[in-house]
Amino acid sequence: KADIDGNFESIDSSLLLDLCRIIYNASLALRDRSIDKYTNDVISLLKDVTRYLELPVSDLKTHVDYNRLRYSTLLLLTDSLIKQSETDFSNKNCQQYVKLLQNEYPKKAEPFRLSIDLATKKANTTMIVEIGEILMRMITSVDIIPNFDILIGCLNTFSLMSTKKALNCLEYVLM
Repeated sequence: KADIDGNFESIDSSLLLDLCRIIYNASLALRDRSIDKYTNDVISLLKDVTRYLELPVSDLKTHVDYNRLRYSTLLLLTDSLIKQSETDFSNKNCQQYVKLLQNEYPKKAEPFRLSIDLATKKANTTMIVEIGEILMRMITSVDIIPNFDILIGCLNTFSLMSTKKALNCLEYVLM
């Protein structure tokens, strides 16, 4: 009702970021309450936040909190899209956000984990090969030491699908 899209000229970057943070936190609380019941509402709110963060507000993208809030919003949005029920699930929509995260945050491990979650949800015949490739991209892209727990968690999950390929990936981590 506030028509933020139409009134962005009168909003400064701090106010817009505060508003986006409030919507993000409300979405997070709503999602934590019940992932299945409110998923579509959470997705709608988070898409609004990503749209607001793209408005041409002066000093928005240079604000100290912008990147952190945008990254957190995109992560939660992508994760919510992946966890959507089968009737609402859109592989194309999920893939779009996973690629956006990997392109804009190539040194972060979480987008790769989401990519693995998406590949697992699709569960097609090439899933094991696809997850192995994602893990290798992850190993070569992210800093191993600060992301060790996430990487080992992904490898552990992958080892349940293909022990041999998971061990091959682990060799690259330990090199």
